[in-house]
Amino acid sequence: MDDFSKEERLMLIDYQAYLEILRHEDGRKSHLSPMIDSIIFDLDGTLWSCVDTCIEAWNQVLALKGIDAVITKEQLRSVLGLQQDELAEKLFPFLTDSERLEVIEEIYRNEVELIRRKGGQLFTNTTRVLNSLSRVHPLYIVSNCQQGYIEAFLDYHKLNALIADFESSGNTGRGKAYNLSLIIDRNTLAHPVYVGDTLGDLKACEEVGIPFIYARYGFGSDVKTLYQISDIGDLINTDILQRL
Repeated sequence: MDDFSKEERLMLIDYQAYLEILRHEDGRKSHLSPMIDSIIFDLDGTLWSCVDTCIEAWNQVLALKGIDAVITKEQLRSVLGLQQDELAEKLFPFLTDSERLEVIEEIYRNEVELIRRKGGQLFTNTTRVLNSLSRVHPLYIVSNCQQGYIEAFLDYHKLNALIADFESSGNTGRGKAYNLSLIIDRNTLAHPVYVGDTLGDLKACEEVGIPFIYARYGFGSDVKTLYQISDIGDLINTDILQRL
């Protein structure tokens, strides 16, 4: 724990101690839901924002291809979390299907290259929270992003050692519910929870049948759910994981 402040060390010790109490107090344990055994995270709007880097990547490609369009931050935020075909149709309705596919694939390649060089903006305390949680629970990522995006995120911010496994729509060609199930089955997870920031994340969890924690600080809005956090630090600063 040498890399933690005194307050953070005490916080982690308290969190681990609380889990031990729940595991060993038979009377209380019988009234609780099964203990959460793993945490799966969304990426964009949950662990970081890569909007500035992505905007640069998108507009570089549009300019090179002579497309008369400039993507704004608001437009990009509005489509984060969508799969490739939905995203392309929403942003480029004036292109044919084949043109959209060509443009999006080139944009995605450029995105990954820029992320590997520039990274993005981790939300406050993301690294420390992941460090803390990984000492108690295995951590995973499931995101509707292209192949190579999660890898670039992990490499640039040196987080590979903290994430046990990950999956994306770019790898499987499938949606978030399918990829959540894939991670759960592949890693034999009994009681996972998903942390995300959009209504689509909530619906995927409902389809799979796992609890959902809504990251209110992210890019989504108007998500009605029982469990919410206003900062990623709430995962260890509060008892939200024990209340699931």
